Amino acid sequence: MLILEIVSFIATIILGVLWIKFPNYNWEPWIVLCGAVTLAADLIRRVTNERHSKASSVIIPPQNARTLSQEAKWLKSNIHEAKLSESLPRALQFSKSIDNKKLERWIRLELYGYNKDGGMTDNDFVPEYRAVTGRWVDQFNQMLDITHYSGDISIVNEYRFRYGVAKLEDLASRHDMQNIADEHFINLLREHMGVEVIRFCFSPVEIRGVLDTIRNKLAEMVLDCLSSEKASL
Repeated sequence: MLILEIVSFIATIILGVLWIKFPNYNWEPWIVLCGAVTLAADLIRRVTNERHSKASSVIIPPQNARTLSQEAKWLKSNIHEAKLSESLPRALQFSKSIDNKKLERWIRLELYGYNKDGGMTDNDFVPEYRAVTGRWVDQFNQMLDITHYSGDISIVNEYRFRYGVAKLEDLASRHDMQNIADEHFINLLREHMGVEVIRFCFSPVEIRGVLDTIRNKLAEMVLDCLSSEKASL
């Protein structure tokens, strides 16, 4: 459009000069035509520039920002009530979006379990809040009696569950007493205490307490991150 304006402007000047030199010719229509072309080109250029200016002023948020907003909003509204098997995957995505490696690693361990799938290493340990109180039972359904042992060995009647939250939720939903047979711990009891047991018996209520603790920890960490992200904006 700029070139057309220049050409029309030059043509108008030339026609003006010719009109002065040869006044007997009818140059006026051509001068008017060139002026109209110049005006039209100028208007088109102005409108086009204005549209480009408005388009460039629209800020399109990046995809990860939109995802962060969606996950953050959901977590803020549902993290205290939703099942951990539902909230932890969302929290995992949230932790990735803010590049919080510490939170991401903890979530993976709770989601997949304290094992290789969850990213557990030799330096890691199953946290204390995953401990469930129960009783070891032998083949005659007799509970292990630790009262005659010296010192406080009540920890023997605790078991730290490695399962991911989906398995814990399944155990917590049951009503009867539950049993697990962990050969590693059974061998430890045999070796260090000289007792023969075959299973660890516990109540599903204990698992619900573990889930509540995990949920509270998740809420605390995620909401702290949300507050930090909001403060940094």
